[in-house]
Amino acid sequence: MRDMLPKRLLAWLDIVWCLVAAVVFALLTLGTWRNTADAWTHNEFIPGYISWPSWLSHLWIPLGAALLVVRLLYHVVILATQGHDDDVNDHGEPME
Repeated sequence: MRDMLPKRLLAWLDIVWCLVAAVVFALLTLGTWRNTADAWTHNEFIPGYISWPSWLSHLWIPLGAALLVVRLLYHVVILATQGHDDDVNDHGEPME
């Protein structure tokens, strides 16, 4: 079905889905950042032989989600200006 749609329409559909995904991951970033900040302010530690601050374990989730938001928004800009993103494989294209 995807092959039957015009390329410009496919680009706009990809833009919409990327914006939806960016909003979802932005909300995930905010929520997990609050957990990380709470662990920092309450000085929480993971029990064990080595006392490890729990905020260090929490930190990677909001950072990764924020990085994904940046990449999705970059993809939206490229699709809106060029109509395609050479850094992303189209569906059905063989990967290297």
